[in-house]
Amino acid sequence: MSNFGRTIEVDIIGSNKTVEIRNLRVIFDVQDQTSDDPARGRIQIYNMNAENRRAIRFEKLRQLNKFSDTIKIKAGYPDNIKQVYLGVIISAVNTKVGPDWITTIEAQPEIARLLSAEVKSRTYSKGFPKGAILLELLEALNIPLPKLELEKIKATFLGATISSSWTIFGPATEVLKRFTGDHGSWRNLINVRYQGNLVSLLPAGESINAIPIRINAANLIGTPSIIDSGINFSTQLNPSITLQTLVRVESETVKDLTTSGNYVAVNVTHRGDNREGDFITQVRGIFTNAEKGINPQRAV
Repeated sequence: MSNFGRTIEVDIIGSNKTVEIRNLRVIFDVQDQTSDDPARGRIQIYNMNAENRRAIRFEKLRQLNKFSDTIKIKAGYPDNIKQVYLGVIISAVNTKVGPDWITTIEAQPEIARLLSAEVKSRTYSKGFPKGAILLELLEALNIPLPKLELEKIKATFLGATISSSWTIFGPATEVLKRFTGDHGSWRNLINVRYQGNLVSLLPAGESINAIPIRINAANLIGTPSIIDSGINFSTQLNPSITLQTLVRVESETVKDLTTSGNYVAVNVTHRGDNREGDFITQVRGIFTNAEKGINPQRAV
């Protein structure tokens, strides 16, 4: 269903059936960020039929240790409709409000379950390759890693070794922090990027696209907020903006600065309603590696 060109498509994918939502009111608020805490998504669907409401499975399957149904959201305008969220359903509540049945779904990326796993204690002696430790950890957690990411790990650590003995154990998110903070310079800092059910590793300030997505003044909602590390801004919903996307913000506020206007998205929120209200993308962007360390003062 679209309103002023707004389009939202929802698929609820189960083991035996896929429910396609195309003609109902949908409200969603989903976030993605480069951090050790993959964000949840919240989706409300109006007036699903009783059979489909009952069919949603979200209870934890103890034997498989995972949630049952997956929810996929595509959104945008007719010339640019793309996936903005993919997650597993962790709760679904049906509420009668006046004449409407509203199904409120909470979801999280599948990777969140993997990252909540406990890492069994293991010790590495001085001189052990850092890259090998990370690869071993990801394999032990059964975290999918595309071939390209394997090459990035090798290129990033370049045979770097640990300077003292390491013992790692505990929640996977805590263990992964050893590779995202204290060990390595700012330029080599690794961001863990959760895209769908995959993990990507990128140096901070590195983008996944070479040509920036242009955000001009006509698309902006409100005035961008300049921060020490980059920028916060809102725009008409743009599903092409994902984590680590290079964007160029074209506004008078940015033109007054001593920077190029290019930023790398590190926190992206898509929020939409196909009938009324918001239909926006909110972004926190940091300077690219080329401009890191620049003081974003206004030109004199």
